[in-house]
Amino acid sequence: MSKRYLYLIRHGQYVVTPELPHGKLTHLGQLQAEHTGKHLLDVPVTKIHCSSMSRAVETAQIIAENFHLPEGIRQTDILRECVPSLPMRLEPQIRHYAAHAPDFDLEDIIVHRMQADDAYEYYFRPPDNPYLADSHELVVCHGNLIRYLVCRVLNTTLDAWANLYIIHCSISLIRVDDSGLTTLMYYNNTEHLPNKMRTEA
Repeated sequence: MSKRYLYLIRHGQYVVTPELPHGKLTHLGQLQAEHTGKHLLDVPVTKIHCSSMSRAVETAQIIAENFHLPEGIRQTDILRECVPSLPMRLEPQIRHYAAHAPDFDLEDIIVHRMQADDAYEYYFRPPDNPYLADSHELVVCHGNLIRYLVCRVLNTTLDAWANLYIIHCSISLIRVDDSGLTTLMYYNNTEHLPNKMRTEA
């Protein structure tokens, strides 16, 4: 029976600009994305999904240069960065951010949680046809969302996403079998990035 393999990739390092308030990759961020794409050359990628936020789109575009995908990159709002809960560990930082951010307040956490759960239900489903070959799909998105999705896979307390460390352009691999059973194959893999290219902020 076939399996669905989901490669969750955090976007590259970025800076915010007036023209791109959701981020433009730095030169280092571009190099991180280039290394990631080359690292995945041997993967028979069937689809690339990405967040509609500019830093994720740019990362996905660089990675996609290594693959022939007639349908192109699939952008979606469901993969946008979010704050899926208010963990005790991050509560002071999140409250401070909510007090100063023009586009976020604490009430948005409810909507963000719904978005993150919708993303899990949509992407972490069994293969469309269990009798075809395995599918390998790249999902280029954001740190908070990836950490939350991994917690869903592990069936652990969902606030635990705040305890997970994640690097720009790291890769986390999830396998979904034909019954819908999910398995974390690896998390936050950065073997494709030289030490000097490993950044978290």
